[in-house]
Amino acid sequence: MKRTLGTVRDIQPNKPIPWLELCLPRDLKRRYRWHHGQEILLLLDAGDPWRGTVGSKSPGHLYVHTGVERRGKKERMPDLLLAMGVAPGAELEFGMPSPMELRLLTIKKQGHFSPNRGM
Repeated sequence: MKRTLGTVRDIQPNKPIPWLELCLPRDLKRRYRWHHGQEILLLLDAGDPWRGTVGSKSPGHLYVHTGVERRGKKERMPDLLLAMGVAPGAELEFGMPSPMELRLLTIKKQGHFSPNRGM
């Protein structure tokens, strides 16, 4: 199974509530012909996979869109990442059983919030 490393960043660091984003290596775009709006499956826990889409509007930036869904339940990706206990700078290792499926293997680095964030 191929592996890839995702990173977490706070895309609104000056706001009172963190808005975390899962960024993915841009080579996935070329290797698997991912495009903006590409559907993917995220297996983050033992439950059913989360369905989401990838954003790739800027050339060097590949990320999971905010809205994800599992069995009809909609959730925000930032909330899922916070519930996992990760913060900006986190590194998440994923296995890729198929080109459109990311299975969380391990959290290699938890990341941290800046001291002025108050978290």
